[in-house]
Amino acid sequence: MEAEEVARLYERYHSRVFAYVYARVRDPQLAEDLAADTFVQALANLHTLRDPQACLGWLLSIARNTVAAHYRRRTREEKGVKALGEELAARSQGDDPLAAAEERELRDMMLQQMTRLSSREREVLRLRFEAGLKGSEIAALLGIREVTVRVITFRALAKLRQALARAYTSAGSRR
Repeated sequence: MEAEEVARLYERYHSRVFAYVYARVRDPQLAEDLAADTFVQALANLHTLRDPQACLGWLLSIARNTVAAHYRRRTREEKGVKALGEELAARSQGDDPLAAAEERELRDMMLQQMTRLSSREREVLRLRFEAGLKGSEIAALLGIREVTVRVITFRALAKLRQALARAYTSAGSRR
């Protein structure tokens, strides 16, 4: 019964929840994802709705918390990407200044391209390469199937390879 109630709430209030979220994130795809997350949270917390007349306010409160959680998560992810860049920079400190400069340039390009991946892709790559977790461990941690972890990893690395190749080619043509 609860799922049916949330489905009715979704039909009735989705456009307003989406508009509220979109006004805060200014990205239609992200707003759609966060609005959907809002309704997932509503389903999980339907028992906390005391007054059905205040349903929109309750949903917008959940949406506000969902957006805030997204920005907190994004801040943590950006710090993680920065830390990865600093670690790569520390590793590239060598005797060959030209090689070190090329590694710094490649690292900077990689970090820039990492920010263009989805938060889920960045999270999977960080867990795999920074934390050194296996696919099965990542799957258990994120509550997804191991094959999904492999697909996300493959696609994210392919995106990075393509983007880095384009960035490297365009940087080389400017020299």
